[in-house]
Amino acid sequence: MLDPRNTVVVLIDVQEKLAKIIPNVDSILVNTRLLVSYALGEGIPVIVTKQVKLGEIVPELRDLLEGRAYIVEKKTFSCFGSKEFVSTLEKLERKTLVIAGLETHICVLQTVYDALERGYDVVVAVDAVGSQLASDHEYGLHAIEKLGAILLPAESIVYWLLKSAEHPRFKEALEEVKKRRKALLK
Repeated sequence: MLDPRNTVVVLIDVQEKLAKIIPNVDSILVNTRLLVSYALGEGIPVIVTKQVKLGEIVPELRDLLEGRAYIVEKKTFSCFGSKEFVSTLEKLERKTLVIAGLETHICVLQTVYDALERGYDVVVAVDAVGSQLASDHEYGLHAIEKLGAILLPAESIVYWLLKSAEHPRFKEALEEVKKRRKALLK
């Protein structure tokens, strides 16, 4: 299912005002950075959405994304409510979406639903999504899985895209994985 030639990463609303209220945002951002860093290095497109009035993309990701990702503003909870998002996605002509972002039970859930309804395959990076309340996050993930999306940690997604230790970027990816683990085990 995960093929770099047919995959796009969708990063939803990882913005300053929203990130401030998410309890485990630091670990979410570490996992998101691993996923996005690998995707961009592999040439996998990344679409970043910004919900109007929630501020800028968090500084922890801004440097990585600026000039390298598609940045799309939206007013709807589902990314598919944005004509610019839909247009960008259609131009990319890819059928698998890897989704990360905030909040699990609102924007992530509604985007997953709409993506599946449109025939996309969806993988949600479970450790790169979050909500202010743990119960909202938990029930959001439960609903996402019931809808038919695959739930995987960011590291699993990276290794699935790599396919083999013989991949030319394996050592580079392994170093990023080690950095991630070190940051999470502090």
